[in-house]
Amino acid sequence: MNLYDGLNQMMTYIEEHMEEKIEMCILAKFLGCSAYTMQRIFSMMTGFTIIDYIRRRRMSLAVLKLKEGRSVLEVALFCGYSSSEAFSRKFYSIYNIHPREVKKKKIEFTFQPILEFEGQAYDHSITYRIEERDEKLFYGEYRDIEGTIPKKAETFWKEMKEKYPSLTADLPRYAVIEEKEKCTRYWILVKQGCKTLNALFLPRGKWLVFKGESFRGEEIANLCIKIYNTYLKAIPYQRDRKYTLELYYEDYMELWVLIH
Repeated sequence: MNLYDGLNQMMTYIEEHMEEKIEMCILAKFLGCSAYTMQRIFSMMTGFTIIDYIRRRRMSLAVLKLKEGRSVLEVALFCGYSSSEAFSRKFYSIYNIHPREVKKKKIEFTFQPILEFEGQAYDHSITYRIEERDEKLFYGEYRDIEGTIPKKAETFWKEMKEKYPSLTADLPRYAVIEEKEKCTRYWILVKQGCKTLNALFLPRGKWLVFKGESFRGEEIANLCIKIYNTYLKAIPYQRDRKYTLELYYEDYMELWVLIH
């Protein structure tokens, strides 16, 4: 059995036991791993947790049950809530309507479909590769930035291209985010040195490399957030917070995250 077969069997089991308490240890058996590892694999494949998925499925089915005439308390218990009040608050936060009004009003509801896993990771996953590199010497200038980086970094890039047109012409172009104690140091680097540039040694180590399609600072920042807050929590690596490397090619960029 491959990973996708196991995940699909998990989805089938969840549907068949939706009105019961679903134990993580039972779901893990479909993948032949621990409950902890199963939850990390699921999060990596989908971008959300297995508990969130079950809750979404139940909330989707709750709408149908309410339309069938089931009581609010009955549906609340189905969704895992001990009281109709707690369920109603959550239901309203999702659908902007109270459960008792479902039968009376014609409203479109968001429905969580049953996930189906095929011969690749689910749409919410991120593709990556692992690179091991020796220590490397670069030269460049930096700006110490407090707060958000994107707009200040874009302005810095314009200044560097005007100041060093020949040095910044070669592809790929390099930038480094160095996290200091009180600020973020943003470097723009070149491979050749001159008297006006500072030296920076990037350490030997293992890097996770992610591809991005946009050069816009805000979209790159969003990619960083997604990697740091979602993806890295689902894989067995720890991020070395000191350096993140950006490489810019002609029509795409790469984000290199130092790990250990």
